[in-house]
Amino acid sequence: MAQADKTGQTPRFAPVLSVAGYDIELHDDLGSVAPRWLALESGGLSCLYHRHDWLAAWQAHVGSPLAHRPLLALGRRDGETAFLWPLALVEDRSLGIPLRRLSWLGARHGNQNTGVWAPETYACFTSGEAGRCLREIARGAGADLVRLEHIPETWAGRPHPMADLPGQASVNSVHAGPLGAPYDALLRRRHDRDARRKLDKKRKALARLGPVVVETATSPEARAEALAAFLAQRAARAASAGIPNVFGDPALAGFVAALLAPADGRPPVLTAALLRVGGVIRATYLTGQSGTTLHAYANSIAQDDSLPHSPGVLLLAGLIEAASGDPSLDTLDLGLGDERYKQAWTDPLPLRDISLATSTAGRLAGAVAAGLSAGKRRLRASPRLWSLIRSLRRLGARRGA
Repeated sequence: MAQADKTGQTPRFAPVLSVAGYDIELHDDLGSVAPRWLALESGGLSCLYHRHDWLAAWQAHVGSPLAHRPLLALGRRDGETAFLWPLALVEDRSLGIPLRRLSWLGARHGNQNTGVWAPETYACFTSGEAGRCLREIARGAGADLVRLEHIPETWAGRPHPMADLPGQASVNSVHAGPLGAPYDALLRRRHDRDARRKLDKKRKALARLGPVVVETATSPEARAEALAAFLAQRAARAASAGIPNVFGDPALAGFVAALLAPADGRPPVLTAALLRVGGVIRATYLTGQSGTTLHAYANSIAQDDSLPHSPGVLLLAGLIEAASGDPSLDTLDLGLGDERYKQAWTDPLPLRDISLATSTAGRLAGAVAAGLSAGKRRLRASPRLWSLIRSLRRLGARRGA
């Protein structure tokens, strides 16, 4: 990271590292690389969660209060931008010893993590080059450990170059799959006759509660209404299920509100879709597009008389129908987790967590993180244990009501 000079001021730009034929600039200010980041996004490869506007909003509302310091590794070759890896330097004392850890910036509130790449770089970048670059970045930042989670094993048509580095499978997979046109063909491929009949039955049941309308919130007032419904429904769902409500944090609410608003003349990162029944918002879905992929980020459903008729499932079906007819989209990403509604439309794609240590403390922390992840994977893989945990959560919620 940049160090204070003789005047006591911190330089705006960090030094340049030369690794594996790439010149890598290290920056701790998102604004300093914004023009090149946005240019790389427009013609390159990225996931939604590594877009500039996503992470600028996250850092402003969440990262700064948590003291997560951005470390943006911008790689150049022959004067051209080759990649940008949005990392964060985090002071970690969870083991009782001071530790500096490099992670993905904003990772705790995203899904898969890929980096941002020029297509020609990504096509030929090797695992060995990724390892050498990351180790030198860690040394340049004074980090003890590089811990990068949720890297797709395969992404953008090839194995991700970071996925083969030392590490282990992530606790969760990401659910994704192709969008098909026409929609009816996709529906028939993913749903048998009985499943299609159940969807029709749910639609008719909802219609008995009032007119059913799918809307997209486009005005500031509509976005505010959709966000208010989303937050209220998430809170009610968390309370009834006895699970944490991540969006109950005001910082997270501010982050989502920022993503739903235009940024410096650019369109919002997220779009809010909602399902009204009888004039009441019964479900919401926040989605965003990156390249040709539609990322379905987060959803909510009302805990009312519409709940038995699955308004969230029907809203998702409507979104998929619209996306199937959009020529700019070819992939649907429903994010982390193994919920039934995701299984109905997509398949699990494995992710990897990698660890590269540069010190004894880093090796210890990496081993502990790997052990915790392994325990969580075993827990999630046991239907009996996971069902027991969910039952205990619901019992706790009822007792606390």
